[in-house]
Amino acid sequence: MNTPESSNGTAPNKDKILDRILKLFKLGGEDANTTEHEMMAAITKAKSLMAQYDLSMADVESKAGVAHTQEIAIKVEKYTAYTRKISDFAPYDYNVASAVETLTSTRAIVRRGCKAWDRLSIMSFVGSQVDVQIAAEIFIIFLESVRRAARQTYGPGWTGSHTSYALGFSRRMYDRSREMVRDLTPQQASTVALVVRDKTTAINRWLADNTTQETKARRVRVADGSAYSQGYVDGGAMDLGVKHRMR
Repeated sequence: MNTPESSNGTAPNKDKILDRILKLFKLGGEDANTTEHEMMAAITKAKSLMAQYDLSMADVESKAGVAHTQEIAIKVEKYTAYTRKISDFAPYDYNVASAVETLTSTRAIVRRGCKAWDRLSIMSFVGSQVDVQIAAEIFIIFLESVRRAARQTYGPGWTGSHTSYALGFSRRMYDRSREMVRDLTPQQASTVALVVRDKTTAINRWLADNTTQETKARRVRVADGSAYSQGYVDGGAMDLGVKHRMR
């Protein structure tokens, strides 16, 4: 990758750029005497500079030293989104969770009750504090939308056709979430990839430290192929917007 040049045609000094990034992260820290808008603007600018000059969080941490590591570390936490008195979630629940993961840069983990006396399943999201709260909220919104669409198409109650439709609908949601990430502009993709890479590293460390394993959905046979196909088509019209849902 070519090193960006400054306005006078010379390559910028890496140490100076890193110093500037560190100052921005410090402005964006919880202890900084700044407004929420100023904090987010500082963090966004820091991430943009890292993408522009091809700098990783490791570069920044190396420059910062141990004393400043906590100021720029991504704080990871687990946030419970959904609990059911059942031994496992429906397969379409997992599709919805995968779509939410993709849109919010989080990781879904499931605790499944596998004993007769422990019929309780819990869906949680792991990631930064803001991300997991958004993920938990839109997971419920998306899940309710899937079920509502199935009942509007196949009537009240719940049959194999409802489940097949929900599987197709939620699968289309997941496919579209991946398309949304791929369709970013080059500049957006560069910045987002950097942020996601840092978040992924932090989340993986959290999972390892907490000896938590991600649980994937079991493979299932689609009972009604036409219902699945109809659900997949209808899932294309589902609004996957995230930001406006949090207003």
